[in-house]
Amino acid sequence: MKKANSIFGIGPSLATLTIVYFVAAGIVDYLYQPLFKATAIDAALFYVVGWPLLLVGVIYWLISVRAIIRVFKTGKLCTTGVFGVCRHPLYASFIVFIVPGLSLLFHSYLMLSVPVFMYIVFRFEIRREERELIAVFGRAYENYKKRANAIFIKLK
Repeated sequence: MKKANSIFGIGPSLATLTIVYFVAAGIVDYLYQPLFKATAIDAALFYVVGWPLLLVGVIYWLISVRAIIRVFKTGKLCTTGVFGVCRHPLYASFIVFIVPGLSLLFHSYLMLSVPVFMYIVFRFEIRREERELIAVFGRAYENYKKRANAIFIKLK
């Protein structure tokens, strides 16, 4: 059985592009704050939703990191635990929870575009990682793709 090249996958490129976009959006938001401030929505709502998303995301990320470290060492395909509900739980923790949570705390419409940008980049970049996973795990990974969503949690 062939082993995957890197435990990091597309993580570094996804993180780099997201950080650049996040910083650029933050600068534009700061410079033109009145244009992007979410005044139509009570600020408290942004915090009430943002902090729990951030907390859930960090917990989900930590569980995912622990699982990927354990599984990567064995060279086996993991389809249980956090990997049983989505194929890319590390990326999901950022795209679905952490980055949206952080973006909400800015109370800015522009910053809410960051998780959307991140998801779009993910959809393009993941093809490369999934080709490698198919090369390593073959039909087992293709069957897994049919059972579990890439990012959004699929409950049975």
